[in-house]
Amino acid sequence: MTKMPKIINPLKVVIVGGVAGGATAAARARRVSELSKITMFERGHDISVASCGLPYHVAGEIRDRSRLVMATPEHLKNTLNVDVKVGHNVESIDRKNKTISVSTGSSPMTVPYDKLLIATGASALIPPIPGLQDAATTGRLLAMRSLEDMDNTIKLVKSAPGGRCVIVGAGFIGLEMAEALQHCGLKVTVIEFQNRVMPLLDYEIVAPVQEEMAIKGIRVMTSNKVVAFHDDPAHKEVTVELASGERIVADFVIQSIGVVPESSLAQAAGLEVDARKAIIVNPYMQTSDPDVYAAGDVASTPFCAPPRQKWLPLGGPANRMARIAADHMFLGDALTDPYRGSFGTSIVRVFDSVAGKTGLSEGDCIAQKLDYAVSTITGPSHASYYPGSYPITLKVVYDKSSGKLLGAQAVGGLDGVDKRLDVIATALAGGLTIDDLAHLDLAYAPPFGSARDVVNTVGFFGLNERSGMMAPIESLAPTGGAKQPLVLDVRDAMTASVHPVPGADEGGVAGEHVVNIPIEELRARVDEIKKLAGDRGVLTVCNLGKTSYFASRVLDAHGIHVSCLAGGLTMLRSKIPTVLDEPEAHPSKNPLIKSAAQPAPTPTLDLCGLACPGPIMAIRKALPTLASGQTLTVKASDPGFFNDFKSFCRVNKLDVISVNKADGLITGQLMKPVATGVAAPAPSAVAEAGGNNLALVVFSGEMDKVMAAFVLANGAVAMGGKVTMFFTFWGLNALRCQGPDNCPMAQDGVNMKHPSKSIMDRMLTSMLPKGPDSLPLSNLQMHGLGPIAMKMQMGMKNLPNLKGLMKDAQEGGVRMVACTMSMDALGVHESELIKGVEYGGVADFLEAAGNAKSTLFI
Repeated sequence: MTKMPKIINPLKVVIVGGVAGGATAAARARRVSELSKITMFERGHDISVASCGLPYHVAGEIRDRSRLVMATPEHLKNTLNVDVKVGHNVESIDRKNKTISVSTGSSPMTVPYDKLLIATGASALIPPIPGLQDAATTGRLLAMRSLEDMDNTIKLVKSAPGGRCVIVGAGFIGLEMAEALQHCGLKVTVIEFQNRVMPLLDYEIVAPVQEEMAIKGIRVMTSNKVVAFHDDPAHKEVTVELASGERIVADFVIQSIGVVPESSLAQAAGLEVDARKAIIVNPYMQTSDPDVYAAGDVASTPFCAPPRQKWLPLGGPANRMARIAADHMFLGDALTDPYRGSFGTSIVRVFDSVAGKTGLSEGDCIAQKLDYAVSTITGPSHASYYPGSYPITLKVVYDKSSGKLLGAQAVGGLDGVDKRLDVIATALAGGLTIDDLAHLDLAYAPPFGSARDVVNTVGFFGLNERSGMMAPIESLAPTGGAKQPLVLDVRDAMTASVHPVPGADEGGVAGEHVVNIPIEELRARVDEIKKLAGDRGVLTVCNLGKTSYFASRVLDAHGIHVSCLAGGLTMLRSKIPTVLDEPEAHPSKNPLIKSAAQPAPTPTLDLCGLACPGPIMAIRKALPTLASGQTLTVKASDPGFFNDFKSFCRVNKLDVISVNKADGLITGQLMKPVATGVAAPAPSAVAEAGGNNLALVVFSGEMDKVMAAFVLANGAVAMGGKVTMFFTFWGLNALRCQGPDNCPMAQDGVNMKHPSKSIMDRMLTSMLPKGPDSLPLSNLQMHGLGPIAMKMQMGMKNLPNLKGLMKDAQEGGVRMVACTMSMDALGVHESELIKGVEYGGVADFLEAAGNAKSTLFI
């Protein structure tokens, strides 16, 4: 880069507009030329306002209002020698004579310029809706563009504590205001014309955000249009009428459907504007008049993916454009680094969810008819074993032929979404490909990232697809008249039963097309899968798309035509709630609750760190200690606990007082029903009504499969069911004693020297694993290192181990029955099995299976 020369010819620089672009340009111009005269005109009374921070002051997160004003006229005069004229409205530009006409409220004045910058920003879009102006006149309808708007909103909130607000438009500002007003205690309804919030992002990316809003009690009404406002001065309220016919009464309305360039001054001067009335500029921010510049929300900007002009009303581009305009005024083309374009990188926080994008979305690619491909993955924000890790879904679009990146979107918790978007934005600027993402060397330590970061993983995904190692599709249903493939759910049986593949009524497929075969059983059941699939092929599915990819490789090797569901079932959010059901979000309506004169104290269970089904098992254990009418508060970090808590309470006839999510933690409060003179159902009756009885055949002696059996058993018990576990053949090894402490007939030389054992019995039992700590893995055994590594991994992640699960099962009343025929065949004696084991045969098991809703063979 050429060294900047000293500027010896001072200029008269005039700037119209004093917020982001104008203030930045004034500061840069002064640093380039100390001798020039710089004057800035602002028709309002504040300059350099942090407009993006307005919702956060309404919410109370930014407490000091003065912090939103980044500079004052006095500050700019004292530090930069810039003359700032507030309350001055520029009415016209005389390009021929290079002057502007300024109204000061008294007499107009004419100001000459050598270089002029228009930085008038954007104003709220005001659609021609009947009644809108009436509501705006009374102050019950307003936008959120200025400090004055913010102050008026706060006054309305204070005048109607616990009141009602309707927000029209679910863009970034609309969602930030929804959160802010909910924090203020208002009942908030958001109305959006499109079928989702944040329409600039793809549906599956914003679905978790919309769900988060519903969890917080915000009513989200998508695919709805406002047709009229009815202001009622007498009752100080406004009614919002929708095209659907519904009417919503509110204390006030926030209009947030978008903004338009404030370019009337430029248009009147004959400067060129685009179809959206944004001022057209070149890479040096010059308009069609080379001495007139434009920057910020009033101007269009080069967009980079693919290259074209686009209007992007964002703070980052506004500041960069203003800097370049100031440089070019003094340095010209040769010494000014031109504006290289924008990717529209943007992000929003909505309660505990964060979503954003950079470059193109898949919807953009479709609209522009690009030949593109998609890679979508879900991974941890940082090392999953380090506390506070939450899933991030990253969706990347790229050119199908070259692999060049086109854009990305991400959604997740409060940690890490911004970092991944910034990495992709940098990759876009560098012209990288999807393959290049796999090779990025990113910072890693457990609190900050993973050894294989989400960005790397999405690159691996793209490599696999481009090399033909996988064939991802994004829907369960066939397209183009193709046959419905066999949907093969390769998750474990428990997960598949708790969170099944969506049925046809949920936008999925009919149950007869779905079969659950855990990936551990896949290789042994290939022939079965071939028969089930026939000539229609197989679509493998799992939660996140990773296991289904592994399964697709297995089936492909056996000649089966197979594809896998991109992004997993987490991306198939076909139904998004608009508001929580009343019993789940509000206090119990039981009339007897208020009659308790002296309520029992409320105990609290802190279950953070426990994985499913640990939290519900812990609640189950605590229930007997609760008095009638007493409440219990539970805190957990497991993401699935929000829904599990409500299901658990329904099955066990408990009142849900509240359940909410904040800062990544889920807090639920339940109440044990008050006695009404009618005998409460016994646990067995609850179990029968709940239909959660379970019968399990534990045939495998492999640690992971035995663990899965006990997880299912404990979960069923926690949900009020009766469980019988029938251990046969190799499954008996899990029940064998590892020492004398828990053996009913302990003696010296247990097992090997039992007097009733034959030589053959002793030989067989000596070759069998002895107890849960000795069981092998079904995969990754690695000469005994696999189980050790797995136990260490589970310990670091605070996941339950097999011995703990077995203890919980016994304490929970699970019947553990040893098959006597298998004991005889293997030479296992009763004295070798742990305390509490029962002994039985086929009839015992069949009776239990007949009383169970589900029977599983593991």
